[in-house]
Amino acid sequence: MGLLDSYRKQQEEQKKNNPERLPTQGQLALRVLVGGYLYYLVYQLYTGGALQETGGKLAVMIGGMILFVVFGTYFLINAVRAMVKHEYYDMNAAPAASEEDSGEIKDGEDVAEEQETEN
Repeated sequence: MGLLDSYRKQQEEQKKNNPERLPTQGQLALRVLVGGYLYYLVYQLYTGGALQETGGKLAVMIGGMILFVVFGTYFLINAVRAMVKHEYYDMNAAPAASEEDSGEIKDGEDVAEEQETEN
């Protein structure tokens, strides 16, 4: 399990160091929709009689349905998990505390206050 733990630690460090590489909320919502659509396709194949009409290609059809379920589950679980844990890039989030303390980023009100005190 040491390899898996080191991989997880590496992923966490990358998320902290470069949050712009995280997916946005919109991308996560799209992944949820894709996962749901894959489940819908499996349901349509199952209820639509596609399994009865395939004849000798039944194994291929069942294999495709299993792949759709696996990928649909992957998309749904990972996207919902990321949304719940807030593991997404939010452009409107407040800047990090280190940026505020350094005084490099100033909004319009701070600049206006500084100009008034100088005059």
